[in-house]
Amino acid sequence: MEINENISPIQNALDKVMSLSGNVFAWKPEANIFGNKGMDTGIIAQEVEALGLPGIAKRRGDGTMGVRYDRLIPVLIEAVKELTAKVNSLENNK
Repeated sequence: MEINENISPIQNALDKVMSLSGNVFAWKPEANIFGNKGMDTGIIAQEVEALGLPGIAKRRGDGTMGVRYDRLIPVLIEAVKELTAKVNSLENNK
């Protein structure tokens, strides 16, 4: 039994990935998000939300935004495919 419907590939995945910024940041002491504290690495949830892809950026119960990093994997896979196609094209045009 299929549990998914309306399946379509992620378009322009490389552009989407390129619009994100990787950052180093410090958690605010009062944030108390999943026990995180001190320095961390991540991406900005508002940038992810702007991509318009469902289920990756999520508003938490306290009103802050969070990123479901595991849901970025399909976007990254499609971006790698786009890069591979570009590399293959360049190699074939030598």
